Amino acid sequence: DWNIFNRKVNSRLKIAITATPMKVTSEFIEILYKLSLKYLDSIEFIFHDAGGKEPIRHCIEVFLKEKLHSPVLVKPRTEYDDYLNSLLSCQLFASPYPFGNGNGFLDCTLSGLIGPCLVKGTFPQNIERHYYILSSFDSLIASSEDEYINILSDLIDYSLQKKEKSNYLPKNIKKPSEIIDILSDCTNNYRED
Repeated sequence: DWNIFNRKVNSRLKIAITATPMKVTSEFIEILYKLSLKYLDSIEFIFHDAGGKEPIRHCIEVFLKEKLHSPVLVKPRTEYDDYLNSLLSCQLFASPYPFGNGNGFLDCTLSGLIGPCLVKGTFPQNIERHYYILSSFDSLIASSEDEYINILSDLIDYSLQKKEKSNYLPKNIKKPSEIIDILSDCTNNYRED
């Protein structure tokens, strides 16, 4: 049996994270820690290392496995097709806090994944925010760390079928993978003034 998040019922919810090692900040790890305390074995964090250095990837994986209470997998840098296939096996994504993510955000959303973004002043965060505004996904834009956690927790609860309705899932989609069609439409219809 599969649910709307393309997740086998009673299996772990996979949360994709695409980032270079410098974006794995103490603030971001603290957010993941709080989520891992709440969800334990119900979720799994799948890091996609964009840095490509094996010793650094290994150190991050060892540290995260010691710090977080949920399973963690830090995948090495790989061919782009393999990376996209790995994203397709996930159901949600977490954008690195507080930096945000440009290319990784687009890779995740175009793979049908959804997750919160943060409003701050970095270029990647502005990309995330701009795409979400264009596609009427304003409800996924967080203005604080607490709101970021609340949005991601709501999406996790909904995906794990702990609740019938998400408070943050945009009204114009019924399941997160529909983001692909909406983002494609909004970029095709975008015109600069």
